[in-house]
Amino acid sequence: MKLVHKDLKPNEKRDNNPSRAWSVLFEVYGITQKIEDHGYFDINTNQMMRNETVRRAYRERYPEHSNNIPDNRNILKFDFSSDLPNIFKEYGLEILPVGKNNYRIATFDMYHKIENKAVPISKVNSSIEIASLDFNNITTEPAAQAVAEITGMLKAIF
Repeated sequence: MKLVHKDLKPNEKRDNNPSRAWSVLFEVYGITQKIEDHGYFDINTNQMMRNETVRRAYRERYPEHSNNIPDNRNILKFDFSSDLPNIFKEYGLEILPVGKNNYRIATFDMYHKIENKAVPISKVNSSIEIASLDFNNITTEPAAQAVAEITGMLKAIF
């Protein structure tokens, strides 16, 4: 399998810890070559940012960030395709958990493009009142999920 490199536009690039960390991980483990050879690359959390070889490479490549090496948890969370580290976007790669502390990097298609369609807005009221939930001020994902479940939105959509 031959990976195709795509040059990212400036607005697609992210200068953040996950992008820096993954660029080092790809370099240390030769991940793109291994994906080309085998179709995927499996990585264990012990090989990531707690690994001394990786930490040393990170400090050398990014001395200005050497006191702020990210932890594994922060480099493994990508809720949206736009959150993917630069190197993943450049090669069309994604990452999935495949077991306890193990992840597979390959050319998956994990994200569904949501089309913005004009749909009628339905006003819903909840018959349930929860003191800790202000239906007019939903600011967190867990609160939005709770409201969607309580009001029947999830059932209506799915």
